[in-house]
Amino acid sequence: MDFSGDWSSLDTYYYDPYDSEIDDFIHSDDYDILKTYEIESEWIFNIKNMFFHCMMPSVIQTLSRFSPIILNCILFQLLCLKTNISTKNLIHVNLATSLGLLINYFGTWVTFYLTIIALVSFLLLNLNKFKKILIPLACLVHLFYGQLRLERDVWMSFRGAEMILIMKIISTSFDFESTNIPDLFSYLSYLFSINTSVIGPWISYENFSNQITMKSGASLSKLKNTISYLGYAMITLVCSNCLLSSIEGYVQNVPFLEMYFQALSFRQSNYFICYLSQFIFNLSQMDDSLVIRQIPIELPRSMVNVVTNWNLPMHFWLKKYVFQNLKKKFGIFISLFVTYFVSSAIHGFDPNIILVLFSIGWFAYVEFEFRAKISDKLSSCIGSRECKDKCSHFNKKTRFPVKTMNSYFYLLNIYHLAYLGQIFYFENGQDTDFWHVSVSLHTDIGDIKLELYCEAAPKACKNFLALCASGYYDGCVFHRNIKGFIVQTGDPSNTGKGGKSIWGDFFEDEFDEHLKHSKRGVVSMANKGSNTNGSQFFISYSKQSNLDMKYTIFAHVIDGFETLDELEKIPVNEKNYRPNYDIKIKNVTIHANPIAELES
Repeated sequence: MDFSGDWSSLDTYYYDPYDSEIDDFIHSDDYDILKTYEIESEWIFNIKNMFFHCMMPSVIQTLSRFSPIILNCILFQLLCLKTNISTKNLIHVNLATSLGLLINYFGTWVTFYLTIIALVSFLLLNLNKFKKILIPLACLVHLFYGQLRLERDVWMSFRGAEMILIMKIISTSFDFESTNIPDLFSYLSYLFSINTSVIGPWISYENFSNQITMKSGASLSKLKNTISYLGYAMITLVCSNCLLSSIEGYVQNVPFLEMYFQALSFRQSNYFICYLSQFIFNLSQMDDSLVIRQIPIELPRSMVNVVTNWNLPMHFWLKKYVFQNLKKKFGIFISLFVTYFVSSAIHGFDPNIILVLFSIGWFAYVEFEFRAKISDKLSSCIGSRECKDKCSHFNKKTRFPVKTMNSYFYLLNIYHLAYLGQIFYFENGQDTDFWHVSVSLHTDIGDIKLELYCEAAPKACKNFLALCASGYYDGCVFHRNIKGFIVQTGDPSNTGKGGKSIWGDFFEDEFDEHLKHSKRGVVSMANKGSNTNGSQFFISYSKQSNLDMKYTIFAHVIDGFETLDELEKIPVNEKNYRPNYDIKIKNVTIHANPIAELES
């Protein structure tokens, strides 16, 4: 999940007259406005910039997006507590409002599709002899169909909700006998209950029933705990979107640290979803249920700790309905393998998730068996799970050799987390199915080689390649250089106020959800608002999620990062961020031009 802030122009000429004071600081030529900022240091400006253009927009967008669910949970909680409405009517109200909100979030087609799945599962639920086989098998077929036949963008848009739905359907096939199957409306109300159906967590039918009948009572302490989860969600959100993105700019090319912080950013995204789902669920039920434990993940004694604490309801579901049903017949190894296969399946058979889940499963199994054996041989408290205070081992956990060995496994598992997080990081920054062409910018201090996305941004690439071929960019200076943010060029007047497209006017934006400002070296068109692209472009110095879907990404740096490093070091005028001395693009080399070849 990615949230974009409202970032104003990246060009002095391209600015919104309603920009904030900080935007004026960056973009205006009125030095009277700038006097109050002359004494500000760069780090103070960067903090303000992050707060106003990343943290605040991220929090506001999140609360705005999920406010219908939050409001619905509050109202339904009051309805259960303060009225004499029958349980049957409460179920009908919950189902109606939930379906309405699902349409609001996913659209009519997706909601209808999920409803058909639910109705088919209800029919299969009444087949007493075969339901434990037919329902999981039908879910598996559906998941294969979704991954292979549905458009990826559509499939990804509701995969989270579909995962929770599948988990609920399968759990009911094991929990219900023929004599206690709920009626259709109660069943659908459970499956689509809005407090769990969008982002989770999974809950059992019994837990849902307790919510309706209010067996779980509200209290002031529970309310405080519930609100605290919203605070945790917002903290992890700004860490993922803003704080860690800034840190990544300082640790780039630093062995391990760059990988670690990129993976940490991904984990913070998971924490955000888990804490937010925990807040929404607890708000509607006033329960103290936990969804995640963050500390055992960040400081993992073993990979088993990561597996069990990553998502507690999902771990319970996999353990109860998959692992324990297979363990007695097939043993631990096969049961573990099938469990991770099922986990991959309910996640939608995504290749990256499959790789991560099976890697975690293998790491956890090997580590568990290895530590169990050396713990037994050495009679030491070095197993995957921490020993109790009065264990039978001779070498207790307080002894130095035992502490040393356990510390080694802590460090090893931290490395494993960093490695596994990279898989998702590369997926987010991956450039798939785009038509590539490379261009070299020859500057006064070295070359920067770009790879263009001709299929994802055809107009921007056609404009850029034509301007390069005509020598339009020859002699252009890098007129804005903001350390840790961007460097901008592409104006032949070298004032930061000029530049035209090959059509003589502006051309429209071209956005692709797979292209993000997720790394150093992303190249985008500068603009003064929607559909106002000309000739100027900028290169990012670090991950800048707040720029996503605001500026057309048409290329990225593939070589010459050392030149980009030198550009970032150049001293600038603190008032307008223009370099103290000019660095120019001498000329440009186009290594291939597929658009020109097609047109010829």
